[in-house]
Amino acid sequence: MKKFLFALGAMAMLISCEQKQEGFTINGTVTGFADGTMVYINSADENSDTGLTKIDSVAITEGKFTFAGKADEIDMKYLEFGQEQMYYLPFIYENGEITVVYDKDKTENTKVTGTEGNDSFMTFREQTKPVEEKIKRFEEENNEKMMQARMSGDETVMNELREEYMKIADELGEVSKNFVKNNKNFASLMMLSQLHQNKQITDEELIEIYNGMDDSLKATKVGKDIQELVNNAAKLAIGQPAPDFSAPTPEGTEESLKENLGKVTVIDFWAAWCGPCRKENPNVVRIYEKYKDQGLSIIGVSLDRDKDAWLKAIADDGLTWTQISNLAYFSDPIAKEYNINAIPATFILDADGNIAAKDLRGQELEDKIAELLAK
Repeated sequence: MKKFLFALGAMAMLISCEQKQEGFTINGTVTGFADGTMVYINSADENSDTGLTKIDSVAITEGKFTFAGKADEIDMKYLEFGQEQMYYLPFIYENGEITVVYDKDKTENTKVTGTEGNDSFMTFREQTKPVEEKIKRFEEENNEKMMQARMSGDETVMNELREEYMKIADELGEVSKNFVKNNKNFASLMMLSQLHQNKQITDEELIEIYNGMDDSLKATKVGKDIQELVNNAAKLAIGQPAPDFSAPTPEGTEESLKENLGKVTVIDFWAAWCGPCRKENPNVVRIYEKYKDQGLSIIGVSLDRDKDAWLKAIADDGLTWTQISNLAYFSDPIAKEYNINAIPATFILDADGNIAAKDLRGQELEDKIAELLAK
């Protein structure tokens, strides 16, 4: 699959709901392409192998191309230059005069400007550029080291590199979070969804920021999608009762959360393929052995697809508590109800089955369990 031009393409959806004219024109100037090379506009399509579907095309003539039409709804689209380029260029599909400057060999100098949304995108890109350059340098300097560690199975080196990378990624998240908080527009609405998916904002922050958005933003398709996240987040707030659920065990019998409630209960979302989950499992095993006789219950919800891999991970990691899975990856209905977009993820419930804490690991997880058991 071709990779997007910008590392966080979803965060590139920086747009305005206000339309300036009836239709749009996209005037592009490109370098490095022969006349006759086709330029395509792609739309997101989850049913496509690439995740995108071509909706329009024009040919490059003397280094230029032009699209014209009308955007019935503001959206995120992707420009594709020929079919051999390894990039899609995200842009804001909105009415107005849009200008594209693109050099095949200097993609970092790409500019998409002219409308309020695309101008906002460029502003955001300037804010994130220093951190993105830091990410690029890190990848260039450590790519070979990571490959060697994977080949040799050196978990220590791999974990060290992951932690270093995540520190830089968190910097990018902070820049994005500040943009969202300081710009109550469609741009921040789009990034709000991505920040929540990446667990860079809490459910409580999601609700607060979204509620501060204008009603016209909430009425958009993206706004309605986020409203669903907000509704679920409100149900999953600290102090709320954890929604009940059930799914098959490895043996094929149905087990529910209600049947597994203890004095303290941990709902642990994980998967055999999830490296950070597997890294945390020894800690969870230790905690379970230490506190199970005091009333600790754990129910593992796997987002695996492959049953054999799931069963092998349970055995290899010594997970002796209740395990269930619909083998549906992130389409699992339990994952959807609990707003799970990334794993590992945990919910810690008190004796009444109410949510007492979320997403704790390591010593923080043990401390919270000990605190609740002592009550």
